[in-house]
Amino acid sequence: DENGTLIENAATFRTLSDCRRIAGWAEHAQRAVVLGGGLLGLEAARGLARRGIRVDVVHLADKLMERQLDVDASRMLTRTLEELGVVVHLEARTVAVTGGDRVRGVRLDDGGELPADLLIVACGVRPETGLAAEAGLPVRRGVVVDDRMRTADERIYAIGDCAEHRGTVYGLVAPAWEQAQVA
Repeated sequence: DENGTLIENAATFRTLSDCRRIAGWAEHAQRAVVLGGGLLGLEAARGLARRGIRVDVVHLADKLMERQLDVDASRMLTRTLEELGVVVHLEARTVAVTGGDRVRGVRLDDGGELPADLLIVACGVRPETGLAAEAGLPVRRGVVVDDRMRTADERIYAIGDCAEHRGTVYGLVAPAWEQAQVA
């Protein structure tokens, strides 16, 4: 809604409590839409498909897991998911969730609609940059850092999901470990 609160039968997929909530809703779901074709979104899609739920994955990029896989590997992954009954929509943008007080589906930017009684939002991280901005540090999508993971104030370092290095916020654990070693 306008306040950033998810409606009934819509959940983010980040915590154990999210998983429990999704599992409870999945007991009664027949169709699900997963927003995000990264690792978490695909894990959610696979788990839901194994429960017999028809799943559509909506992904903004032109291939699944675009940061980890090349084109051929992504195609293989797409075929494997399709064999599980998961329908993959690439280069697709969700513009609306339909249903009012509970999920009934999603509308895509091409005008298409995907019915759903369960919506999983797994489309990446949103860096928490408020403290850095209040401290006067440069912030774009994340807290801007140099090659040593330093902010504009050389006494302050940033790593992980909140750090933006050379225009990229990674949102993955492997780069965060590398950033920690650099820092």
